Amino acid sequence: MPPDRLTLVRLINVLLRRRVTLAAAVLLTMSATIAVTLLTPRSYSASASFVPQGRSQTLSELVGITVQNGLAVPGTRPSQSSAFYADLLRSRELLYEVVQTRYAFTGSRGPLWSADPVAMEGTLVDLFEMERGDSARNAAETVDRLRDRMATRTNRETGVVTFSVTTPWPALAYQVAQRLLALVSAFDIDRRQSQAAEERRFIEGRLAEAGNEVRANEDSLARFLERNRDFANSPQLMFERDRLQREVTRRHQVLTELSAAYERARIEEVRNTVVLTIVDSPRVPPRPDSRHLVLKILFSFVAGLVIGLGAALWREFMDRSRTVEPDAFEEFVKLKHEATAGVRWLMGRRRSSTD
Repeated sequence: MPPDRLTLVRLINVLLRRRVTLAAAVLLTMSATIAVTLLTPRSYSASASFVPQGRSQTLSELVGITVQNGLAVPGTRPSQSSAFYADLLRSRELLYEVVQTRYAFTGSRGPLWSADPVAMEGTLVDLFEMERGDSARNAAETVDRLRDRMATRTNRETGVVTFSVTTPWPALAYQVAQRLLALVSAFDIDRRQSQAAEERRFIEGRLAEAGNEVRANEDSLARFLERNRDFANSPQLMFERDRLQREVTRRHQVLTELSAAYERARIEEVRNTVVLTIVDSPRVPPRPDSRHLVLKILFSFVAGLVIGLGAALWREFMDRSRTVEPDAFEEFVKLKHEATAGVRWLMGRRRSSTD
């Protein structure tokens, strides 16, 4: 076997010789992970879920009426799906409204050992301390930060939309979740009212046309009766009279249904009641979110082992190079010092130009 070939036994010997380095890497990695996790401020999540309302009864009935009569209704799209509302919750336009809303609650700032509750008030730009530039940039960065703190999911079978908001304060998470629900409900009301206004204008025009059609069919029936006063003895005239009568009756039925749909559309146009079915209302989180400390410790243990293994092999390689190839090792040390000096010189130039 060649003397420079790495075998399992030699690798184990390297780890045993460098056990202090390996243990130090594992302990440092785990200690840093625990310290960062414990010193990071706790976060709180508030969640809510709702079911969007389907298509309005007025539009459904109107579609049935017009389809029976070979007509088309503008804007008869199906109601927005649950995925639409999930995207709406994360839309920039909606989040801008959330970011620019002022919130007031009792919370705490600062390190854990001085976390005394105080009265806090302001927009999310103020509370997240995003004062880095002009107001437009601050608002845009706050929207991105809030979007990163949000989670949405939908249930295709039930149509339930669920979302959650995470903030450093439980009361703020609750208020932001409430604000999101209010904005979604307001959007739904505006959409329904605008759709009802469109329906009302369409039905209004159809009412005028239906009235003219009713009068035209009634006039046709009246002229027929005037011309044929004795039609009972003629099968052809009886058939023509029944056909005209059926057409008048059908037009009257369409006119009646359109009149009822018109009244309902007028009511929907001014109706401002909530149209979302709230399945789970937002609540103040009773406890902070889990830090997943155990999983982070396990991950840091594995990462420490990898880092320690690399450090141990590197030190073994350097010691072997110092013994086996002293000339190459001295050249490596010289080149390393030159590179370090160059980096220090560049950093000094940059610091002096900044000053």
